[in-house]
Amino acid sequence: MRRRIVRFGGWAAFGILTFLGTRAAAQGNPQFSMVGLAAGEVLRLNVVAYPPNPCHATIGFLNANGQIPQPEPGKTVSLAPGESAFVDLPASALGIRFGGRREFQPVATLQPQPEPGAPNACGASVEVFDALTGLSLMAQPQPEPTLPNVAPQFGMAGIALGQVLRLNVVAFPPNPCSAAIGFLGANGQVPQPDPGKTVYLNPGEAAFVDLPAGTLGLPFGQRAELQPVVTLIPQPEPSAASECAATAEVYDRLSGRTWTLMQPQPEPTAPQPKPN
Repeated sequence: MRRRIVRFGGWAAFGILTFLGTRAAAQGNPQFSMVGLAAGEVLRLNVVAYPPNPCHATIGFLNANGQIPQPEPGKTVSLAPGESAFVDLPASALGIRFGGRREFQPVATLQPQPEPGAPNACGASVEVFDALTGLSLMAQPQPEPTLPNVAPQFGMAGIALGQVLRLNVVAFPPNPCSAAIGFLGANGQVPQPDPGKTVYLNPGEAAFVDLPAGTLGLPFGQRAELQPVVTLIPQPEPSAASECAATAEVYDRLSGRTWTLMQPQPEPTAPQPKPN
């Protein structure tokens, strides 16, 4: 089952090859999709050791190319049960200017324990907050794992004049992501002009598609509801897996700041037949 999270509001440790190798092998790694960062904001990844287990992990971020942003803010943490830690990625350290916006993937990779089979469990969450005031702008708890060959499913997301609806997809290693991404209106039709596109992502890469409210002809004060849609494209080899993690964001077109972040929602449960 998947979960949708909506919130309103207004390494030095490891390399890419290490990340790609451990992502598939490690069990229980928190898996996040892309989160947008604009000028004046800070992206924070929190981890906590849920009692009775400790948490030993490398925490940090990847950009849309699947590479570590510079300067590198990541670190390795060893937490006793009940302890927590975080790592921050400030937009100012990346040279993001007003109106600009970049997407990053928070990454927490569990580290092998000295004793084989020893417990290691990390709970994670992501926040975006204002660098000047410290006020929280968005919070996202740990999503449920993405499933190979299963398309993320979203409900409707509303936008108004001055806002942009963005659909992000990222290929979780070790699998690629091949998909058509776009939007449907409340009538089930593709909005015009159609911003949708097809993406072929290698493991660790990400992409997005934007739908500005201005292209829909919305007057001030009116609102449109749209459904972000991810349609997986079959792989050339029938046994190959495509694993596309997704998020949907609503952000301010002028400042680039995020107002809403959505995770894929729970998949509908088929009704059970009544006993005779």
